[in-house]
Amino acid sequence: LGALRASDQRVLTIGPDVPGSVREWSHHVDAVPHEAVFPHCRAVIHHGGAGTTATCLRAGTPAVIAPPITWADMPQWAAWVEQEGAGIHVADPATADFAAGLAPPEGDPPPPQGAGAPPPP
Repeated sequence: LGALRASDQRVLTIGPDVPGSVREWSHHVDAVPHEAVFPHCRAVIHHGGAGTTATCLRAGTPAVIAPPITWADMPQWAAWVEQEGAGIHVADPATADFAAGLAPPEGDPPPPQGAGAPPPP
């Protein structure tokens, strides 16, 4: 996550299990309704649970899915999301370049206000 920290992206972390070392450089909240936040995000990095994945799909927000366990349905959701072009499956979070996965494609319009763009002057 060092590359993401060094990027110019604003990062919102959600949940009580986010490590303190990440809370130090991100905007952190313990809880927030995903359906209220995800439509305003450039992308959502998450664990690949069915509910979070479905909320990303409903919001039309790309997902970067890094399943923490391999014996549940999370890797299957991640693979399906990537196959359908709705996000990226990160099989090895230890070596993943999250910042590159969140970079907008060349020629894309800037993100909407609240989705990683700085506020207007």
